[in-house]
Amino acid sequence: TFHVVALKGLEPAHSYAYSVKIAGKAGALKSASFTTAPVEASGAPFRFLVYGDNRSDDETHAAIVAQMKGAPGDFLLNTGDFVADGGNEAQWQRFFDIEAPLLATRPIVSCVGNHELTDKSASAYLRYFASTKALADSKPELSGSLRWSNARFFLVNAMTSYAEGNDRAWLERELEIFRK
Repeated sequence: TFHVVALKGLEPAHSYAYSVKIAGKAGALKSASFTTAPVEASGAPFRFLVYGDNRSDDETHAAIVAQMKGAPGDFLLNTGDFVADGGNEAQWQRFFDIEAPLLATRPIVSCVGNHELTDKSASAYLRYFASTKALADSKPELSGSLRWSNARFFLVNAMTSYAEGNDRAWLERELEIFRK
């Protein structure tokens, strides 16, 4: 089962505790906490963890997650290629099973990789990583940007050309926002 929960009214740079309970399962209560991003352009120092291309070696992926769990970081940045076949739900489940210790306490932002595009529409990737606003669009974007403190991250789909067209126009709009 997949659930999306929209949280509103969260304060910047604030920690929130939460619990998730699975109805009908004894002992199926998980508690954790997360911290929201600082105020944009605040200059507040931060750390983030970067990794990716974990698609083909679950044992190494799990070892990296175990090491990252103990490392300080405000959020995770995955560079793509989460799974070998973006249309394979079992591979996505395995990814989330391995990632659970990290995802319980830190948000993840991501770039789409070519392996998420194996079903041409990246539908599973979008299901897990697109915003609900993006999903409402008839053709959700596979690129995006993120502002965290005084830094701006551009999360681009490397499988497209930014030389012209809609993708170029999107990038120019994003860069213009960055210049402000």
